[in-house]
Formats: sequence, C-alpha cells, structure tokens
Amino acid sequence: MKIFKIFLTFLFILFFNNPSYSMDNRCYEFLEGLKYLKYNKDITIQPVVEILDLGFDLENDPVQSVDILRCGEEDCIKYRRTFNNYPIIGSITTRENINKLKNKDILISIDGKDLSKLNNKEISEIINQVNSIKEYNLVIQRNKKKIKVKVKSQEYVKEHRPLSFVLNSINEINLKNSTIKFSGYLGSDRQYYDNMDWEIVQHAKNTIAYFDENDQIIRSVNCPEIPYDYAKENRLPISGETLAFADLISEDKDKVYETVGVYVYDDDDTEERDDILLSVEYSAEGEWEIKNKFNLVAFPFDRQKIIISLVDTESFDEVLVSPYNTNYVLLNYTKQNLKIPGWDIIDVKYNTGNNFDFGGIIFNENSIEVDIERQSFYYIFKIIFPIALILIICWSSVWLHPKEVEAKLTISIVCLLSLIAYNFVIDNELPKLEYLTIMDWIILASYLYAAAPNMLAIYAFQINKKTKYRKISKNVEMISKKYGVSSYILLILIIVIINVSIVPENTIDALSWAMIR
Repeated sequence: MKIFKIFLTFLFILFFNNPSYSMDNRCYEFLEGLKYLKYNKDITIQPVVEILDLGFDLENDPVQSVDILRCGEEDCIKYRRTFNNYPIIGSITTRENINKLKNKDILISIDGKDLSKLNNKEISEIINQVNSIKEYNLVIQRNKKKIKVKVKSQEYVKEHRPLSFVLNSINEINLKNSTIKFSGYLGSDRQYYDNMDWEIVQHAKNTIAYFDENDQIIRSVNCPEIPYDYAKENRLPISGETLAFADLISEDKDKVYETVGVYVYDDDDTEERDDILLSVEYSAEGEWEIKNKFNLVAFPFDRQKIIISLVDTESFDEVLVSPYNTNYVLLNYTKQNLKIPGWDIIDVKYNTGNNFDFGGIIFNENSIEVDIERQSFYYIFKIIFPIALILIICWSSVWLHPKEVEAKLTISIVCLLSLIAYNFVIDNELPKLEYLTIMDWIILASYLYAAAPNMLAIYAFQINKKTKYRKISKNVEMISKKYGVSSYILLILIIVIINVSIVPENTIDALSWAMIR
C-alpha cells in the first residue's frame, strides 16, 4: 500500500508539474523543438516597417460615446486638446527632434495653419501622411512661451511594437513611504513573416501549422497561456522581456502571472498560399509596487497624481512603441469603476513619451496618469473641527476672574496636551517632510493660540494685584474675549489661502475660492 501511494504521488508530480500538460501536442512539439533548433537568438531579424512622418506623435484621449467592441469600426480615439483646442505633443519618435521638441509641448501651428481650427483628420494628414521629405515651420508653446521650431519630415525604419497596458485597480496609497500598489495588465506581441526566412517560422510550419490542400487554407493550433518560464527555457523570443516599470520597488512573483501565446495566421500580404504569419504574444497580470512623488503642501485639501510608467528598454532608434486603441477606450471603464478609499477619481489619462532617466539613454515610455482628490471631510470633522473646539474651550478661560489663575492654567494646559495628541495622529500618516503642510500650519497656529490664554492668565493675575494696573488688566480681558477666537479663525483662513495660492494645481476644487490669481 505504501508503494502504491508513492507511485500515485509520482504520477501527480509528473503530470501536474509539467508546464505542457494542458497544451496541444503540437504546441509541445513546437516548444520542445526550439531547444535543438539552430538559430542565433541575439541576431534574429525583427519585423520592421518604413515610416514617413514629422518625427513625433500627439497625445490621445478616448471618444466617450464609442464602445470598445466598435473600436475597429469607427474612430474611438481623438487628439487631446488644450482649453484653446490646440493638440499636445506626446512621444518624440526620431533622434533629430529630441532637442527640438518635448513631451507636453502645445502645438500651435504647422506652416502657418492654426491647428485649433483643424479637426483630427486634417491634423493627422499633415503629421502622418506626408508625401515627401521637406521642412516644416512649427510654432509650439512651452512654459507659456511661444517658440518657433523647424523640423523635417523623415523616413526611417523601426520595429513597430504594439502595447497593451491597462490599470485594473489601485490597492494601496502609502504617503509615508511614497509608494503605490496597483493591479494591472500589460502585454506586447511581435509578428514574424514567412518571407523573413527565419528558422523559427519554418519550425512553426512544421509543427503547429500546415496547409490544408482540400480547403486551400492555413490550419493551425493555437498555443495560449504558455507559462513564461517554460517559454523562456525553450529559447522562445519574447518581446515582453524588454518591458519594465520605471519606478518599480518590488514585484511579488506570487501575485504576477506571466504567460506567452503563440499563434499562426495566413499571411495575406503575399500571394503564396502557404505563407504564414507567426505571432508571439506576451502578457502579464498581477500586482506591483512603485515609487510615486507626492506634493503634500495642501494636505489635507490636496490633489495628487499617480503616474504608472512603463518603459521599453529596447533601443529607441530601433523600436517604435505605440498603444492599442483599446487602451484608450478602456480608460472610460477605469474611470467609472476605479475606487480608492478616501479619494475621489478626477481623471484617468494614457500618456506616451520618452524617458531620459537612465543615464541619458532614451527609451520609449507609456504611462497611465490618475488624478485623485482627497476626501477632506474626515480631516475637517475629526481633526480640524475638534482642534477648533479645543481652542474655543481653551479661550473660554478668559471669562474667568483673574484671581482664578489656577483654573485658567488647568484649562489651557489640558487643551495644549490634547493638541499634542492630535499632532501624533497626523504624524502617523505623513512622512518627515522638509516643508510644512496646511495641517502643520494649523496645528502650529493652534499651539500658539492654546499657549496664549496661559500667558494672559499669568499676566492678568500679576498686574491685577496692583490697583494702578487694573485698568490695563480689564483691557487685556476685553480684547481677549472679543478677538481671541475670531483672530484664530481668521489666521486659519489666511493659512489656507496662502498655501492654496502657492500650489493651486495641487488643491481640491472645493477651495478654488481661496486661490489668489
């Protein structure tokens, strides 16, 4: 019986730990055959396309009314526009334009044509459908200044790499460590043509694809969800190997599921009946943790940007990375369904650009930008309002007779200790900052105003002993009663107005009244 149990255990390990157990036999034959296939992986010929344009792309946004299922049938994206209807430059695609143009430049005109008056199709024809190499005069706006730039239409060859990059959820925002945990999906695919005469394509024709003489079509076996490690072990070239999060802190392998899919299609671009197109698709879904910069000057009335940047570490000069249109359309779904406790979702954008953070080397970058606004009612009603109430109680001591100095001191000291306790609550949520937030200023002002009745009580008690100073003592009491609490409230308003005006873009819309323009 013991031997039988050992035998069953061996069978379980053999079948259920073999990564190919759920695949078709042809897929297994294709992958295992790669181990012995003679080809140099480092010099494989990548599929490339010839491009003729002005050397830059424009930022895009989804069309709200178009469903993702109809994305291929009609326009589902549009150029992102400024308030004045000008398009915005996204990624720079040629090295010649790196020093001339920058991501987020506002494109005012091309050869004197005002782009705010042109529709998307007309702008696209100017940028992407140039017929010959010529020089164009551009007017761009950068840092609120208009700049004239000359660029040439250029013809270049790159591998066009489509990218899938979708945000599923934001699981944790840690302000103290400046980190974000999020769940998402990313994928990339590379397509190899039969006419490239590459050994792997020929190997695919001998294993997972064949030409059906009766129906005169290519028939094939799909090989989806191949475990990433198994595909890599068998030397399958995977485009996803070059994708990386720019600010990645950690990746929990138990929460990231990577797979590879191999598919064969009939190549419609040739007249040969048995020419195939081999597609190798990479996908990863899971949870990642990244660094994120937070500006907390306006805390707890702040707006923040969460930027999740995905970089393709392949050479900028050899690869053109561009997102699928569905990436943009899925933003509509993300905006509706993304929930972050304690925050309101203001906007979700998909951006394209270039990354220069790796020693001056240029990489293609795609990012998802989430604008969030803090729900401040918690801090107003559970921290700011109780602090104000403590200050009112503290200043109520000025209504006691100057001789009741012990009672006055007891009240003010208890109030001061209560404020210190609230300070610990805030410190647990925020990192050690080199600047003061709105909440810090409020608490600092509260300390001063909590200590003031204490000082006034001692002062009034001392001068009240002498008859000639009793009039001064009464004046001090009158001013304290009249302006104590009201001056505190006025000071808090001044603190809010000043801080909001320093970073208006980082403050919730509810405080727009406090912005000094």
